[in-house]
Amino acid sequence: MTLIKDQFRDRGLSHIVESQMRHWELKCASDDIQKQVRKHKHNIKFITISRELASGGEIIANFLGEMLNWHVYDKDVLDYMAKDLKVHKQILESVDEKTNHWIERFLSNLSRTTVIHQETYFHHLSKVLMVIANHGEAIIVGRGAGLLLPAHEGLRIRIAAPLEMRCQTLENEQHISANDAVQKIKDADMNKHQFIKDYLGKDYTENKHYDMVFNMTKFSPLSIAKIIWRTLDQTK
Repeated sequence: MTLIKDQFRDRGLSHIVESQMRHWELKCASDDIQKQVRKHKHNIKFITISRELASGGEIIANFLGEMLNWHVYDKDVLDYMAKDLKVHKQILESVDEKTNHWIERFLSNLSRTTVIHQETYFHHLSKVLMVIANHGEAIIVGRGAGLLLPAHEGLRIRIAAPLEMRCQTLENEQHISANDAVQKIKDADMNKHQFIKDYLGKDYTENKHYDMVFNMTKFSPLSIAKIIWRTLDQTK
């Protein structure tokens, strides 16, 4: 399966989501595909990747998508799914009533132990993440997914890199000055920390929230993707 973001690089987000919805419909309707899924050695339904800005997390996700033949969901796709009310309704309709009730109960129980605010965006985003996780074969980048979704069904990855390395990457990618790169990274880190703290009451930088943590200093994105890929067969 071609990566969801790269496949539709020059098309709108609506086309990306429409394609994903069709994929879910075909997957649910096909007995052969369901049998193939049951043959997998591992029980991991999804992989979440928490990454620092300019650390290489998105590149790792794309490599993993190619290796596993799974869809990759990034911030733009997730935000569109959460904010467009028509799309959000379609996503909820892609799972049965029993699953929908389970999602509601899970989020209700979660809100009792965290400081989740019942704001429309995050409430919708939470449901979108739960539906994606339920359908499986998904790589989810960012948006606190690893801290929200059921830990026993997924593999939670964190990607980090030294500030100097991240700044150099951002300078090269966006053709900006060193000072601008430093400021962008500091702003991004602060905003992410606040987002996760406000909605989930957790510190996303704590390693206890992840199954695997990688420092990019001595690894290439491809080598890390291969390590994660090979790890799947070793999971319980």
